[in-house]
Amino acid sequence: GRMSLPEAAIAELTSIAQLIASELAHCDDAIVALQDLAAADAYAMQRAIGVTAIGLLLGRRLMKDAGWIDFRADRRFDRIDERVVQLGLGLILHDIGKLTVPQSILVKDGPLDDAEWELVRGHPLAGLDLVAQTQISAVARTVIRSHHERWDGSGYPEQIAGDAIHQYARIAAVADVYDAVTSERPYSAARAPYV
Repeated sequence: GRMSLPEAAIAELTSIAQLIASELAHCDDAIVALQDLAAADAYAMQRAIGVTAIGLLLGRRLMKDAGWIDFRADRRFDRIDERVVQLGLGLILHDIGKLTVPQSILVKDGPLDDAEWELVRGHPLAGLDLVAQTQISAVARTVIRSHHERWDGSGYPEQIAGDAIHQYARIAAVADVYDAVTSERPYSAARAPYV
């Protein structure tokens, strides 16, 4: 079974979630997209929430211990709560582009063919299009675009590698993979958290 979170972590996540909700209140298109995702795919919405919780815990800890990297590549320790909220917005919206992928592909029990795989690989850029008219930050957009990039350059959509991948997209990638591996999926059984 899943591990339960300590009360302090739940309280911290709750306060961050309230800040994220107040940020989302200014982003009508993003709210509509999230409602559409919840209506179309309850599992995807559940996963978005799980990934957000894991990513926020990871991100907050990382920023408190090692800071965050600004656009000048300077390491900073100020405005951590603000940065965590921006990370959280990206995390809750990270898979919003899956609204453009047919449900039959998302729940397929078996390997995807090349055409299906191309549709799935297009979801990060489709997600950017879906939030194009919203007021969400560049940081949140980066999480949506780059959460499937991999340190070794094997990811998508741009096959960027290492430090070229934004710090928050790297956090999102870890949270996304962890949640996927520990969740029951149509094509793969859940594995224990230590895996």
